[in-house]
Amino acid sequence: IDHCKAVVDRLQSIGTFFRTIRGKRMSDHITLKLFATLRSYIPPQADHFALAPGTTVADVIRDLDIPEKDAKLIFINSVRKDRDTLLKDGDRLGIFPPVGGG
Repeated sequence: IDHCKAVVDRLQSIGTFFRTIRGKRMSDHITLKLFATLRSYIPPQADHFALAPGTTVADVIRDLDIPEKDAKLIFINSVRKDRDTLLKDGDRLGIFPPVGGG
């Protein structure tokens, strides 16, 4: 029984490690969508993207190394927002590059 408890404790600590990025505990998840020329920045697990409480859109853009000038249109849950918006567990974040037309 002690051996089983040790194994469970070890697995829990490994899980905690993988839910931590850059020293921040990851407990919230969002759905991340990047469009057009930004698709090359899509991370693994974008449908269940982990983030720390208090993360803003600007933090996500920076952490994915997306050039600021390339992230122009931001939608959270289908509503236009800005980079300073705090993300919450379950949000759907969509980021679009500049759009041209004529």
